[in-house]
Amino acid sequence: MFTSSASTLLTIFGGRVKDLETILLEERLPEGWESRVRRRFGLTLAQINLSEVIWVEIGINEKKYIREKAAAQAKVAVAQEEDITIHNADASTD
Repeated sequence: MFTSSASTLLTIFGGRVKDLETILLEERLPEGWESRVRRRFGLTLAQINLSEVIWVEIGINEKKYIREKAAAQAKVAVAQEEDITIHNADASTD
């Protein structure tokens, strides 16, 4: 869902940050704004899904995200285990 929205914004506004700021922050069209889409039938749903969204989806690597998340969780687990070991050692010396 978010991929198609982002791709549609990028396509319609042509990546022009000033236009995007006005649309997203002020919720209005900029003065004299015109769509950057100059095709005969405008921007069709098929065109959005087949030519824009697919390239964003291809660029998303979920396996890489899952691996990075697992590595971060493993680091936290190791740090917690070390913390517990240190606290146990301190308690036994008291």
